[in-house]
Amino acid sequence: MRPDVSRDVLRLVDTRSVKPVLPFHTVERRIGAITMDNDGYGRYRGEVQIAKRNLSANANVNVIGYVIEEDHELLSLVRPGQKLELITV
Repeated sequence: MRPDVSRDVLRLVDTRSVKPVLPFHTVERRIGAITMDNDGYGRYRGEVQIAKRNLSANANVNVIGYVIEEDHELLSLVRPGQKLELITV
């Protein structure tokens, strides 16, 4: 996790991309949504985040997955600089 804290999202480290990230699935970001900033955010393209609260849709943010509901309570326990492992289920 990045060392800076955000009220709305957990920010993963070193996820920005120089390759294009086209907009797709730019829907409402509910708690646990795993997102990736697309080309609309310029230099932030590729940045991956996890929503800590419900957020509206944003044309510059792709929803690429979700944390399973039973693990939502764990999101509040993640601290800046802490490692996080995402497992596909």
